[in-house]
Amino acid sequence: KKRHLKLAPFYNRPVNEITKGEVKRFLRSKLTKGLATSTVTHIKNAIGGIFNEAIDDEIITTNPAHGIRLGSKKDDLRKPKIEPLQVDEIKMLLDTCQAEKPQDYPLVLLLISSGLRIGEGIALQWRDIDFDDRTIQVRRNFVRNRIEDSTKNGKERRVDMTEQLAACLRSLKKERAAEALKGGQGNINNNWLFPSATVDKPIDYASWRRRHFYPLLKSAELRKVRIHDLRHTYASAMLSAGCDLFYISRQLGHHSIKVTADVYGHLLPSKKEKPVDKLADLLHPSAP
Repeated sequence: KKRHLKLAPFYNRPVNEITKGEVKRFLRSKLTKGLATSTVTHIKNAIGGIFNEAIDDEIITTNPAHGIRLGSKKDDLRKPKIEPLQVDEIKMLLDTCQAEKPQDYPLVLLLISSGLRIGEGIALQWRDIDFDDRTIQVRRNFVRNRIEDSTKNGKERRVDMTEQLAACLRSLKKERAAEALKGGQGNINNNWLFPSATVDKPIDYASWRRRHFYPLLKSAELRKVRIHDLRHTYASAMLSAGCDLFYISRQLGHHSIKVTADVYGHLLPSKKEKPVDKLADLLHPSAP
């Protein structure tokens, strides 16, 4: 209990003296300092669990952490700005990666041309790739250096691959098969696409971001973007190409099309013709 209470300015105080207002101000201060809402929610749950034990011990009768809403207008200001790469920047990034860091090219191409989250991308195994159907079965995530047997929203999804990505991964699989046979490791069908060099799990994406991705951006003379902006780049490119918003939402694995519209609606290409103009020929074509 004390270990968790050190998160708050309530340490060594009688639990029955702590008010809901104090807990709320403490949690709001964490948001103001830049912590993600999900992180502050974990803190609130930890503190709330302690108060629940105090209720069970009949020290207090109500939980001061209960019913506190963390959402506010400030959250919109704290959201990272969506900064997708432009077409010329995508070409520069991929050209530089192919020339200078070819070992990273399959992963970079995967993220840009599939919209997978980095944790979903590096958690892929060869059995998840269907070259005949040109699809990827996204069924797990790699978070905080451990494999989770589900995606972020808890649902598996099938993502279409471009012909370029399929060819790249097919070539990568052949290379891995040759390496496995040379090393006497036999079949590689169940191995990771992006394995760690030392242990039987995927690469550590925090290390990859620091040692590979950021240096790649520097080599390509591009602005510093986040790995997650490659996902935004995919969504932006799909919207610019006129792809259906529902299809994009399904590819990204969003809970609903509303989420996709809320996140990327401002990136939709503007049209001079208003949708309502399509009614003109239907309603009264001869109208003045």
